[in-house]
Amino acid sequence: MDIKDKKIIYHLDRDSLQSLTKLAKKIGVRKEVVRYRLQNLIKSGAVRNTYIAIDITKLGYTYYKIYIKLHKVDSIKEEELIAFICKNDHVTWAASLEGSFDLAFTVVAKSVNEFDEIWKSINRKYGEFFRNHEIMIFTSSHEFSLDFFLDKQPNLGYDSLLFGGGHSTYKLSDKEKLVIELMNKSPRISVSSISKSSGIPPSAVRYIIKKLRREGIIKKFSILIDSSCMDDTYYKVRVPIKLRNFTDQDEKELFKHVKSHPFFTIYSSCIGKWDVELNVWTKNNKHYREIMRDLINNFSNIIEDYETLFVSKQYKCKYMT
Repeated sequence: MDIKDKKIIYHLDRDSLQSLTKLAKKIGVRKEVVRYRLQNLIKSGAVRNTYIAIDITKLGYTYYKIYIKLHKVDSIKEEELIAFICKNDHVTWAASLEGSFDLAFTVVAKSVNEFDEIWKSINRKYGEFFRNHEIMIFTSSHEFSLDFFLDKQPNLGYDSLLFGGGHSTYKLSDKEKLVIELMNKSPRISVSSISKSSGIPPSAVRYIIKKLRREGIIKKFSILIDSSCMDDTYYKVRVPIKLRNFTDQDEKELFKHVKSHPFFTIYSSCIGKWDVELNVWTKNNKHYREIMRDLINNFSNIIEDYETLFVSKQYKCKYMT
């Protein structure tokens, strides 16, 4: 993967709706070159699909994440389990891990009882293969730029609050639901295609999308990147962290440090065994140890423990039920 491929990924991560013409201008190549390279990135699996990031907490939902350690399960049964989990409309993200847990997925639900029913439906069918599990509630999540892809220092002005900051009671209209549904199926779908499929005039479709972005419902249009398919061996690590005796100021300083570091890309606040979860992009084990050693040295007074969970494969990324 060369610098042109990295630029394509970088810019599509920021906005996957932009045209190939616009993308080609940013990279400094012809549109045909961008099309060819993007097709190769998709074919290799490095770019798996596009998606809409939606702040569903504004619609009254809560994010739950489940980590599972498997046992006595063969590859066929594991694939069946993953397919069953991904088929559930309330599951928005799922991935295989290496570390203390083998599998993780997020569930969105409007109440604890609704989540309980979803979890029980999975546990009843496959619980015999679960050695142990942990459940966390995610209260907020901030995403930072992939500036390291371009060997740039992090853009401290870029901070996308993916979700959190308090629930609201925004109620989607039937037309808004239909537009989101169509865009969820094909995030790069054109306004004219949405209009044709929904019967909503193009001007109204544009207004709905603009309104949902203004209200903070639609956060961004992006791509699902599979680091395991990259030649450079960049890979993702999920790092749940347990804090101790920390103040609001301590947490602000931790957030500031993570945001200013080029290889941390997501900072999430949680309720459960862990208080924070970080997403790290790293080149190799040595690089990862250096990143974590620096973090621990700076915050040894509040970091009590952490886990290292390598993301070996992502299966699903969908923000809407």
